[in-house]
Amino acid sequence: MKKIVFIITVITVIIGVLLIQIGGSFVTQKPDQSIAQTNTLGIGDHSRALMVNGLKRTYLVHVPKSYNGSQPYPVVLVFHGGGSNAKQAISSFGLNETADKDNFIAVYPNGTGWTIQGYEVFVWNGGLRQPGGTSSDIAKVDDVGFTKALLDDLAKVVRTDEKRIYATGLSG
Repeated sequence: MKKIVFIITVITVIIGVLLIQIGGSFVTQKPDQSIAQTNTLGIGDHSRALMVNGLKRTYLVHVPKSYNGSQPYPVVLVFHGGGSNAKQAISSFGLNETADKDNFIAVYPNGTGWTIQGYEVFVWNGGLRQPGGTSSDIAKVDDVGFTKALLDDLAKVVRTDEKRIYATGLSG
């Protein structure tokens, strides 16, 4: 099963990179006048948005079944591969079930990139070696700043353990 998920992920990334090279419109998640959000996240799946350097950035959060807000929880940041997105990372990594079992908050940030035929093909600003080349639009994106802002935003809505923040991901 893991091999199949890995093969599908690799194929998706390759297709995404190819589609990017053939064309598509670059999307940097445009600013939104109002980003309505709740003050406290409960158990389950949530979508969050915040402004970073004039861009609306998004991420998905899974709060485990054991969370009740009485103690800080570890956080695992799950970075999707190049040419993918946070929704696909949820199904590819299977970490929501693990978060429920092992008591951590799973967070899936979205990169920036293109929407091609309704599919979000996002990448991270990884310097010179990034899918689709070194477009000036990508180079302006501060993903390190986004990650810091995401952690600050998350700490406002759930109790996080600042000493137990981890990251995982694959590919670009």
